Amino acid sequence: MPFSFHSGSSVLCLTSAHMASSCCYGFDTLRHCCCSASLFITQTFRCRSGKTSIMDQRKNDSIVPSITQLEDFLTEHNSNVVWLLVATILSCGWIIYLTYYNSRNVGLILTLVVNRLYKHGYIHIGSFSFSVLSGKIMVREIYYITEDMSIRIQDGFIIFRWWKMYNPKQKQHDPKAETRLYITVNDFEFHVYNRSDLYGRLQELFGLEPTIIPPKKEDDKTRENGRTRTQSKMERVKVKTESQDPTSSWRSLIPVIKVNVSTGRLAFGNHYQPQTLCINFDDAFLTYTTKPPSSHLDQFMHIVKGKLENVRVMLVPSPRYVGLQNDEPPRLMGEGFVVLQSNDVDIYYYMDEPGLVPEETEENIEGEMSSEDCKLQDLPPCWGLDIVCGKGTDFNYGPWADRQSKMSLFFLPSYIEIVYGSFFFPPDYQVLKVSEIAQPGRPRQILAFELRMNIIADATIDLLFTKNRETNAVHVNVGAGSYLEINIPMTVEENGYTPAIKGQLLHVDATTSMQYRTLLEAEMLAFHIIASYPRVWNMPQTWQCELEVYKATYHFIFAQKNFFTDLIQDWSSDNAPDIFSFVPYTWNFKIMFHQFEMIWAANQHNWIDCSTKQQENVYLAACGETLNIDFSLPFTDFVPVTCNTKFSLRGEDVDLHLFLPDCHPSKYSLFMLVKNCHPNKMTHDTGLPAECQSSQKTVKPKWRNLTQEKAGWVECWTVPSVMLTIDYTWHPVYPQKADEQLKQSLSEMEETNAVCIEAIPEDVRPSRFFSLYFFPPTC
Repeated sequence: MPFSFHSGSSVLCLTSAHMASSCCYGFDTLRHCCCSASLFITQTFRCRSGKTSIMDQRKNDSIVPSITQLEDFLTEHNSNVVWLLVATILSCGWIIYLTYYNSRNVGLILTLVVNRLYKHGYIHIGSFSFSVLSGKIMVREIYYITEDMSIRIQDGFIIFRWWKMYNPKQKQHDPKAETRLYITVNDFEFHVYNRSDLYGRLQELFGLEPTIIPPKKEDDKTRENGRTRTQSKMERVKVKTESQDPTSSWRSLIPVIKVNVSTGRLAFGNHYQPQTLCINFDDAFLTYTTKPPSSHLDQFMHIVKGKLENVRVMLVPSPRYVGLQNDEPPRLMGEGFVVLQSNDVDIYYYMDEPGLVPEETEENIEGEMSSEDCKLQDLPPCWGLDIVCGKGTDFNYGPWADRQSKMSLFFLPSYIEIVYGSFFFPPDYQVLKVSEIAQPGRPRQILAFELRMNIIADATIDLLFTKNRETNAVHVNVGAGSYLEINIPMTVEENGYTPAIKGQLLHVDATTSMQYRTLLEAEMLAFHIIASYPRVWNMPQTWQCELEVYKATYHFIFAQKNFFTDLIQDWSSDNAPDIFSFVPYTWNFKIMFHQFEMIWAANQHNWIDCSTKQQENVYLAACGETLNIDFSLPFTDFVPVTCNTKFSLRGEDVDLHLFLPDCHPSKYSLFMLVKNCHPNKMTHDTGLPAECQSSQKTVKPKWRNLTQEKAGWVECWTVPSVMLTIDYTWHPVYPQKADEQLKQSLSEMEETNAVCIEAIPEDVRPSRFFSLYFFPPTC
């Protein structure tokens, strides 16, 4: 499109083609600059040329100067100024483009290319830029979305310090090596909202049409079969390849990776679940490295060390939940129910990279029999996670949290589900296969996953439950040094698998929300729980619980019976018994007290004063060195008419003490009676007085916390050994059929799921136990 202007009788013409050939800058910018230059030349020509007439201007149809006239004018009037102005404008435009638009355009191009190549999800890159000089890659708005999970990153950058020299003599798997790769992420979010693989496997298992996951193409199946065939060959040479040339691994170039995450969130749930399990933290400083393995048969050990600040584990109401919210949480803090919170948490994750099972030869067998060090080195590969909680640690749990967490555990890996129960959710009700023993030449097996949690500062534990919409709590203060260990087996034996939980709580101080708050004081409480799961899902299970309490003072009143009964009823299920989901199990309890005090309030008419700290109550205390309580709770029959259990109590060196308040009229009479009474106690073995026996044998001092003689307690009865057996039979009351309100609620829920149920043909619909589980939630 030509440009023109009048200059007397002279006419200059300049076309866009000539401008494009004479300048290498952008066409649009050059066009505006040339128009400005044309106007400037037009005014100059009008002032200097007196030969132009109005008639000539009217006759000219073109107002654009010619190239020759424009070049003559620029040469005459110093053209460097004009070209400087043009270059400046174009440079500013280019800088603005690089600053605000180039990274977004590159991100758009990468998004299109990556999604064209990757077919198993959607990847979005908002912006992408890199700098070779600083070794930095910067990204923004990174989304990775699949049918099961999503990862979202607001922004971040990666720095690769390429200028650091590579040392080929560097020790392999050195955790103290220098960092070359540094990653920073802001606003990280990881959300798991479905498990389509599990649903697809269940549909295939029950012979249903694959409506959740489309059937794989034949090319994909042949590719997977070929991959499985080549995998066995690759596993045999994987260890040898890396051990022969350590420098060939990328870990020798990048031995340590540091990752900083600002404001992270992990979520497990969807709008089909009433609550979503969320793990929030403000800042996380993580370091990944490797070190030599725990056994010489393995390759190396992965290590992730990190520190998290302001960690909160919460149960948050799911947005757009389609069901009815009838089960209200006992306590809300901010967004939802806080299960765990701590100001700072240190984590240490480790996992051995399994090596190959060695070939058993005669030389190896003789060497193993002669060397004990080799036996210690042949340990199975290690896998575990250590968590250290610092200041401001609070735990909140209870019946409501237990019910919600079992729903959220559906989204977690199977090795976490194995702790809580039974089977995968939803269960497939299949017999578990016995794990095969790894043969020589195959990778070694990881036998168990170990989870440890240590508390290095004072913490609190609240056990919350509700009764008639009133929140009740058992508040426990624990001291530094408390820990918890969970051992989760990764293999299935002939008798099933046996997870174990053990730990100890130091300086325990437990109170209740009742008016009489004092409950338990102990120096240490140790516990050990072992659960035995058979391979068949409905075979009898055995749970063993051992409790050891040291230097304990327990306060008991009759009102606590109703208090803990309400706790058990809230924890138990309100559903009517169902034979199809019944699993027989037995709880075996063993409680051991070492140096204990059990204090009962013994006021007249069972009246207890809770108004002031100086309570006017009469107390009766049983003290002793040891007390063992054994009993079993069998739940092996379906809806039995009666249940029977036997309690066995055995105590050593038990004393009975009495305390009277100052307002009691018999207190000083009792003191005078005790002071002036000196009975001649004879022993049954020797017939000697107690004074002679005490001179022959040194009496061990007894531990007393509250029931000391100087505090006004009077010892009124003692026995070296006592045994008590209680045979208890009760008649259980089972929940009856649902009332009209519950029926109405269920009918409303069925109407909301009617659309999903209609998607499956009637002839292949699953039974009522699986109908609510075969419709996967969407993001």
